Amino acid sequence: MFVKVQQKLVERERLRAQEHERALKAWSIQILAQVEALRDSENIVVVFSTTSKEWNKNDHPCLPINGEYVSVYVSHTEWEKFASNDTLDALSERSDGEVWEFEVKTNIRDKVNLIFNRLKSVPEEFEIWLLDEAMNVTQNLRETNHYVLARVGVDLPKQFKLVVGKSDFITKSLPRFR
Repeated sequence: MFVKVQQKLVERERLRAQEHERALKAWSIQILAQVEALRDSENIVVVFSTTSKEWNKNDHPCLPINGEYVSVYVSHTEWEKFASNDTLDALSERSDGEVWEFEVKTNIRDKVNLIFNRLKSVPEEFEIWLLDEAMNVTQNLRETNHYVLARVGVDLPKQFKLVVGKSDFITKSLPRFR
């Protein structure tokens, strides 16, 4: 019995790794968060041509957190699923652009470094912007791919928007900040 459970867990992780690898080859952006020596690097927002905006098989929930942590996730409480925070969030391809709302959470009282990788996988005609509404800040991530948070409250998530799209889409999505 124990061996069968182990085999199922190994198979599940293998399939998850394959999906993760598939996401790396797609139009995607990785969001890495670091506090002191702790990192959360398994966060990817991705666009596929054949997926839906609703929950889909490409979405991967965050694993449970123990001890000291830093965590980045796309929250989908509207889905009313057991796990509503995704570490890999897949959306369908739109011709003009997309917005991802994500959160950063940590229980360590120190600055959080966010680094955005794989920006070259995004089509050249798309701009990539980070929006921190609480601080009234927008940042062009093609120019500067990192952002530092002074401090995130203990267990209090900091909210952001990642806005990716053509210039008109960006102007409509970030009107008061540009």
